[in-house]
Amino acid sequence: MILSAPTFRDDQKKGKKFTMKNKINFRIFERRLGDDYVLLVREHVVVASKLKIPEEFRPNIINVSKYPDIQELMIASDMLVTDYSSVMFDYMNTNKPVYFYCYDLDEYDDMRGFYFDLEKEAPGPIVKNTSNLCRTIAKEEKYWDVYGGKYKAFQNRFVPLDGPNRAEKVYKKFFKN
Repeated sequence: MILSAPTFRDDQKKGKKFTMKNKINFRIFERRLGDDYVLLVREHVVVASKLKIPEEFRPNIINVSKYPDIQELMIASDMLVTDYSSVMFDYMNTNKPVYFYCYDLDEYDDMRGFYFDLEKEAPGPIVKNTSNLCRTIAKEEKYWDVYGGKYKAFQNRFVPLDGPNRAEKVYKKFFKN
């Protein structure tokens, strides 16, 4: 299962309401990966009600935008497709692959900027269209060979205190003193 969890674009509005068109081409996904994967699409809460999945794709593409707990979706998934969403940091604790679908990388950078150099430090491939996304996911067995070092560096930089048995370690450290 693939969890797709993009952030919303605050420059996409109609009147006072945010709008967002899903940028994953469902037809391409279905044709290239539909036999092997289910795509769980979790839109940002601000635009979750806007997502429409055509009936023909529903067995393999599921709208989970209203599912109450994204952590459960992260655990259930085998990989994450995101863009600039902070979910990337939470997902690092799963030790599962992350793919960056950044079809508007330059525009987003001009509009919002980044706290770090995403292109340099992303713990997974950055792709700009659905065909390349599907092609890259299809090569999943090569993910760790190519991105394992960057993944570990990203974890060390952004989530160094997260991981298994952290509560126990904090408890022991706290009561040791």
